[in-house]
Amino acid sequence: MRRTAVLVGAGYLGRRLGRRLLGEGYAVRGMTRSPEHARELMALGVVPLLGDVTCPETLPPALEGATHVFHLLGAMRGEEAALRLLHVEGTGHVLAALPPGLSRYVYVSSTAVYGQTEGEWVDETAVCEPTSLIGRLRCEAEALILKAHREREVPAVILRSGSIYRPGSPVNAQIREGRYRVSTDPSKWMNHIYIEDFLGGLLVAAERGRAGEIYNLVDDEPHPGGTYFVALAEAMGVPAPPVTFTPPEEGCGALVRESNKRCANRKLKTQCGWSPAFPTCRDGIRHAAARGFTEAPLP
Repeated sequence: MRRTAVLVGAGYLGRRLGRRLLGEGYAVRGMTRSPEHARELMALGVVPLLGDVTCPETLPPALEGATHVFHLLGAMRGEEAALRLLHVEGTGHVLAALPPGLSRYVYVSSTAVYGQTEGEWVDETAVCEPTSLIGRLRCEAEALILKAHREREVPAVILRSGSIYRPGSPVNAQIREGRYRVSTDPSKWMNHIYIEDFLGGLLVAAERGRAGEIYNLVDDEPHPGGTYFVALAEAMGVPAPPVTFTPPEEGCGALVRESNKRCANRKLKTQCGWSPAFPTCRDGIRHAAARGFTEAPLP
């Protein structure tokens, strides 16, 4: 039987995942609320379907017959109530509408769920006590998913993704034009994943991830934020962006080091046989530079 994937979230990431899935032989459907996005999906070969996680009545028809569901909604800005409706209540709506016979439900979470602040290494067993709103909402969504796995045997896999970087990122243009300022602590550890490895990790999770498991989806080498921005500037042949960050006064160390951790990817490697094609941010930046820091448009 041909595998049928449904993209819950068919924006930038979803469209690129859709193209990858089509190349792997999947039939692909993408949920959208926008006629413009529907036309873009059709041009790509993805079947557009009306669906909105905040409107549960739209979900059963969109998800019917799916063998794989990829939940990719990643909005991070907005009022708390709207974000909660999208990330927590919306996840509950999707879980309730999943069809029988599903092989995998892949949920893209975030390393924001980790609340460590001292640069320590964390793996999937680490305590999650996030201080950010998005981190807290992701934790709540993950709890719903794990409960559905325990109680209803939903074949769910959770991926905690690092910061996804790509050739056409707006930050790259700002650095090239001298408009970017490093306004956060440049010594704070960052955890990245290049777009190509992110997409590959989703496929590996869908095909080899163990139901009920959580995996960090990050590259091999966490790095200080300042290192990342300097490497981008060097690859472009422009001056490094200025640092405008000022450390808080004595006694405010938690503000300096908020969300400061190094995430390990060993579990995804050992359980699923995944390895990043771009193991460090320098590798991904070289790949992006070879493409002129631009991305070929999708059909």
